[in-house]
Amino acid sequence: MPATLGLSLTATLASTLMLGPPSLPEEAAPAPAPAAEPASPDVDAPIVVVTAPPDPAPEPAPIVVVTAPPAPAPEPPAAQWGPSADTARSQPVAPPPLPAPVPAAMPRRPLPGIGLMISGAALFTAGLSVRIGRVDMAMTYCDGARRDADSSVTECFDYYDPPYVDGGDFQIGMLYGSSMVLTMIGSGALGQRQAWDSTFGGARLRNPNSRYVAGAVFTGLGIASIASHFALVYTDAKSPCTTYECNVQRRAAWIAASDVGAFGLNVGFANFAWAGNYKRNLARYRKFQQMQVAVSPAGAPGSVGASISGRF
Repeated sequence: MPATLGLSLTATLASTLMLGPPSLPEEAAPAPAPAAEPASPDVDAPIVVVTAPPDPAPEPAPIVVVTAPPAPAPEPPAAQWGPSADTARSQPVAPPPLPAPVPAAMPRRPLPGIGLMISGAALFTAGLSVRIGRVDMAMTYCDGARRDADSSVTECFDYYDPPYVDGGDFQIGMLYGSSMVLTMIGSGALGQRQAWDSTFGGARLRNPNSRYVAGAVFTGLGIASIASHFALVYTDAKSPCTTYECNVQRRAAWIAASDVGAFGLNVGFANFAWAGNYKRNLARYRKFQQMQVAVSPAGAPGSVGASISGRF
């Protein structure tokens, strides 16, 4: 019974797996084998199932994660100094619209210098008064009734009004010199004032060259008069007078010459000062008129200023 069961199992397995011997040609086919005995109903034959191995599971696709770079750290605020360092800073805002440019103001009108010229005239008058006072004193004390009997008329006049330079002449010279200085400064100021009026005030243009000519004429007259004074004094020293009337006439002549000379120099220098200042300031004011200068206010957060623009 066991042998029969083994053969039957082998045959069944071979038939299932189709592992039997190749079939022979029909002419050589052997006779069919006798049928095997059926297996006993009480024994179950094992069933072997051969299946193909399962496909391998696909590998999962790699997951690429892209992350954004970190934001750069903000720069530290600049160090603040002064009172504004402790105050809260607001967000910058657009500055307000600036006003239109304002043209630069014209130069201020100069002073006329009249006061200086009046002071110069007063000093000249004081010097002339001192000169006339000395002559009047000599004429008073050298008259026949009051003159010392031991002195001549000429010696008396030389004592009270000497022809040479003395302390009284220094005093008169200081008064005349101060008068010339003040008159020159005042005339120069007047020339500048009139140049401003001619440029901005609508006054007529003046010719400074005519003042140069007048200054030259008066200066020449003053120099000639002073030279005449010294010539008269030299003549009197060579041939002194012997009478009262002669001394009075000679002194009147050389004193007039010296005073006219001082007056001529005063007026001549004043004309030169006026012409020079008028011409120079007229050119300067005209140049200012030709310039187009404008001053514009400027502002930004935390600062205020101004800008200057111009065309030359």
